[in-house]
Amino acid sequence: MQRCHSLIIGSILLVLLGASQAWGVDWYQNYQFRRLIDITDAQVSGGPHSNFPVLVSTTLVDLKTTANGGDVTDAEGDDIIFTAGNGSTQLAHEVEKYTATTGELIAWVRVTSLVSTSTIYIYYGNSSVTTFQGNVTGVWDAGYKGVWHLKEDAAGTGTTDWYQDSTVNNNDGDDFISDTEKTGKIGNGQGFDGSNDYIDLGSGLNIVDNSVTISAWSNIKTAKSGYANDIGDNDSNKTGYGLQYSNYSASI
Repeated sequence: MQRCHSLIIGSILLVLLGASQAWGVDWYQNYQFRRLIDITDAQVSGGPHSNFPVLVSTTLVDLKTTANGGDVTDAEGDDIIFTAGNGSTQLAHEVEKYTATTGELIAWVRVTSLVSTSTIYIYYGNSSVTTFQGNVTGVWDAGYKGVWHLKEDAAGTGTTDWYQDSTVNNNDGDDFISDTEKTGKIGNGQGFDGSNDYIDLGSGLNIVDNSVTISAWSNIKTAKSGYANDIGDNDSNKTGYGLQYSNYSASI
């Protein structure tokens, strides 16, 4: 089994990026380039949705570093930021993946008020920036008990707090996995051997009522008899929660 995201999340939105624009006097600080991001109207239902995490996933020549023929000045992509449609209000963002040589960027951006006509900007190209300008925990509000991208990979098992929770709850997971990192639906994911691989989150989630949504990207490689847990609470009294795969109905 291979997982990418084990998280509680509202939705994933497609975006369209406009042409690169060179520096203007009304721009955010000393950034030299920006692009308009037009969120696909059909992907937004109702609203306005407050503090909504939007997925920005793209590969652009402009987002390569200058050493690789692009316009990003920091090797880790730290000079990439996002603003609201006014071009001046910075938005919290988390970078899940950045590749300097190809310009691939996978980021989550908290849009303060999301409607079908919303637009935001991506800024890049600021040589004075050498540290991360985003806000990982700021992307996910208090309604999220945990967000795990499973982009980490480790040889062997037993690493404590290896799988990072992106929320302020800090429910990091211990590594009990022998399989390797895989290409996921969004960025990289984690492979599971289908036998005894798992991630232990301890008791930090502490979900005590029935008001919970569980969401995950999974690729079932081999059919199993009966039921297989995708995400679950290993509660011997069967009073917890879970997301399971059943070969009886061939569905998740």
